[in-house]
Amino acid sequence: IIILYHGIVNFQNTLLIKKSGYNLWYLSLIFALLTIVAGLLLIILKNVFINYIATIIGITLIIEGALNTWTAIKVKKANE
Repeated sequence: IIILYHGIVNFQNTLLIKKSGYNLWYLSLIFALLTIVAGLLLIILKNVFINYIATIIGITLIIEGALNTWTAIKVKKANE
């Protein structure tokens, strides 16, 4: 559920990035959508992923952290 939530927040940040006129806003959109899909898959298919859950969550959190850092930098620049 946390991963899904982060995907939704990243999607909202993508809209801010796009609104600021950043040309590569679609990269943030792709990562946000992938995070949302990963969150939904983990919720819906938890029995399939139960053996790999720690690895999947770890990889997702690493990607999420990198995306949050990148998004925060772009949103900060947009607000300046």
